[in-house]
Amino acid sequence: MKQTLTTRLSSWPRVWLLCGLLLPFSRVCAQTQVDASYGPMQIYQPATALQALQLSTGERLVLGNDLVRADGVKTLQPLLRYSATGTPDATFALNIADYSWLPQGLTDAGAGRVLVTLFGPATLNGQVHYGLVRLLPSGLPDPAFRVQPSSLTRVSSVLVQPDGKVVVAGNFTNYAGQAAAGILRLNEDGTLDQPFVANTAGGLILSGFGPVVVRQPADGKLVAGGSFRTAGGRARSGLARFNADGTLDLTFAPITTATALVGSVAVQPDGRILAATFNGTYLVPGVTQTLVRFSATGAFDNTFTGVNYGVRPAFSGGPATLLVQPDGKILAAFGDGVPPPGHVLRFTATGALDPTWSVSATPENSTSVYSLQLLAGGQVLVGSTPQVLGGPVSAVPAGVNQLLSTGALDTTFPIPALQAAGQVEDFAQQPDGKLLVVGAFSEINGSAARGLARLLANGSVDAAYTAASTITQGYPTEVVLQPDGKALVAGRFTTYNGLPVTSLVRVESSGMRDASFMPALVRIGTLNTNSITSLALQPDGGVLVAGNLVVPGSSGITFRSFQRLLPTGSIDNSFQPAATLNPTALLVQPDGRIVVGSYQNPVVQRLLPSGSTDPSFAAVTSGSQSFSINGLRRYSDGRLLVFGYFDQMGGVSTSSVARLSATGMPDPTFSAAIAGNVVVLNAAAIQPNNRILVGGTIFSSSAASSGLVRLLPDGSADASFNTPMSPDDIVLALAVQPDGALLVGGQIAPVGSNQPNYALARLLDASVLHASAARQAPRTEAWPVPAHDQLHLRLDAASRPEQVALHDALGRVVMSRLVSANEAVMTLDIATLPAGAYVLKVRYAAGSTFVRRVVKN
Repeated sequence: MKQTLTTRLSSWPRVWLLCGLLLPFSRVCAQTQVDASYGPMQIYQPATALQALQLSTGERLVLGNDLVRADGVKTLQPLLRYSATGTPDATFALNIADYSWLPQGLTDAGAGRVLVTLFGPATLNGQVHYGLVRLLPSGLPDPAFRVQPSSLTRVSSVLVQPDGKVVVAGNFTNYAGQAAAGILRLNEDGTLDQPFVANTAGGLILSGFGPVVVRQPADGKLVAGGSFRTAGGRARSGLARFNADGTLDLTFAPITTATALVGSVAVQPDGRILAATFNGTYLVPGVTQTLVRFSATGAFDNTFTGVNYGVRPAFSGGPATLLVQPDGKILAAFGDGVPPPGHVLRFTATGALDPTWSVSATPENSTSVYSLQLLAGGQVLVGSTPQVLGGPVSAVPAGVNQLLSTGALDTTFPIPALQAAGQVEDFAQQPDGKLLVVGAFSEINGSAARGLARLLANGSVDAAYTAASTITQGYPTEVVLQPDGKALVAGRFTTYNGLPVTSLVRVESSGMRDASFMPALVRIGTLNTNSITSLALQPDGGVLVAGNLVVPGSSGITFRSFQRLLPTGSIDNSFQPAATLNPTALLVQPDGRIVVGSYQNPVVQRLLPSGSTDPSFAAVTSGSQSFSINGLRRYSDGRLLVFGYFDQMGGVSTSSVARLSATGMPDPTFSAAIAGNVVVLNAAAIQPNNRILVGGTIFSSSAASSGLVRLLPDGSADASFNTPMSPDDIVLALAVQPDGALLVGGQIAPVGSNQPNYALARLLDASVLHASAARQAPRTEAWPVPAHDQLHLRLDAASRPEQVALHDALGRVVMSRLVSANEAVMTLDIATLPAGAYVLKVRYAAGSTFVRRVVKN
């Protein structure tokens, strides 16, 4: 199982300079370089739209998440502007290209202008702005509106009144030195409306999330929802109303719970007020409904049908998630519960699901709707994670869609093509040099590629195979090549070439699905909840799968975390592992025995092919406070490399990677010290020279860090390895090719407007197949094997041996001898040592240490 922590820190600007991706490697990296002849690997996936907003002038704005390309053009900015006909506004893009900011939400400010909420201070054209900025149609800051330096750093709601004044709510306590808690109003030029603030009498005293505010059209009163427990100096929990002048409306006094968290509010045409809670809280005492209605005076309206669909909170200062149509019907963005199609709901004015509303949706992965906008013609503009609303399943999912008043897709709407960097989760090398690649992507080097692709030896796309292997509604994370050339592909996905599947397929060498393999994984109703995080193939063709599995049971369905399937896909009932075993990593040895990694102790154990515990293997525990095993690799001599997230393994201190003997004993001579506050390793590859490449999420607040590190055979850092990765990169897959080239897969941030997205790269390095001359291990021999009473050594005198030592299995020195000058042959008397395994270390003056495992009978 790969743990990417991934939410990558997408809210932080990427300002790191990647060695080798921006500058020629020959100038900055002496050894390790990107193979420019491979690819270039420009890999993309559909991007999320956090908000889509149509202005009153007809233009549209889109706020994306992790955008790297829009409508075929590279972008480093998350905000895009389109004409009414859908043409990208190149002037706007050019004007904001150098902004250093984190926009959170958008509000129409009239005349083509837009108010943008900001996370923290932002620098636009050399000027610092706080909390809120108004942009002209050109994208330049409006000099007629300037928010004053203050604690206005986290705005949760923005509302423009008909008179041009701006109501702002958020997590703040003052404005330009004047007390203003939770809610304030700005004049058209950004100065504080002081009478309004004074009238709020202390504003909103928050206990967490910022408030959301809507305006009652009839009288201009302001309805606020949030985490506050005091409003205008009076007790109000989660819901309050202010008069247009800022005073608390004492005629609105709802009786609410003391723990309510209100994330969305709306006003119906008759003045009744809708409020939606989140995080498992409820607003009305004794009423377990997440969306409730109050009368204009604050009385709970029990005539409103109970709604238990969670509505997504609207905290970003722009996006709306709860809307009321002119006819009183209610639109809501789904937050939690049983997901409706498209995650967009419509209720009648009384709270019942509207039978005239029907959305046909095909989500790409887990769907979240972040914004809704009701347009004048009755259409609904939706910003969300990528999904197909009303189109064919094979269509590329989009983050922005527009629905008709019936919920059907508006086919006249020009859907913007938003793309984020693709993510390669795993790959498998074919004997002919071709590479099978799986992950979250929809395009590779200009060719359509949905979840599974095959690349030729030079990195170009194998068009025929890739076109025949379309995976949608999710994506694969695991691929294993069978000896017959077929491939097992697993993850969490629902269709393969348009046909329903349950997250596991076997693929022919042509890319077509092998119809003879029918995995016995089932759906719950129509929903595929199978998620496979580990996959392995046994010598007899049996398929091991681990994750969240649903299989047929004697009385319905059964949930399992580990299962063996026969080569046909049916359940192998002879495989009986412990019911409590939850594997996060699997490795099948040549003899068929199974090494299992877990997030529970024992973290590493070995099973017999039948699934029972192997008594010859010493199960390993970790004393780390938190730990997980993400992967296992096997040395040619049977030793095991274990990696994931831990700070010790079997009593040996080490940073997220450890080595075990073939029988499970921790190797005390191996200890990694990878610098970083966060070190989560998702991938590893043992090079032919026994150096170890490890990758994952590696972040350090005090030292240079990278998602890719190389270790020497004893676990110490390889100073000769100059990684091209940055701290923001996530490495998910690693492999060594026969010619010594290194394959790296994951998600690697682009740097500069002309740089590709190296979700897959091939690196060239001198120290892969053999050690470089400068760090060549001294030639050392030890015999006999196994040893009895004496252990004979032949040392490399030219490298000036200094000391010879024997360590027992716990790392204790049991014998040590200094080496005389020019002493090339030595004999150690080991007759008195107990039988068992020992570690021989020979230290040389050049700084190298020879390490070998020896056995004494």
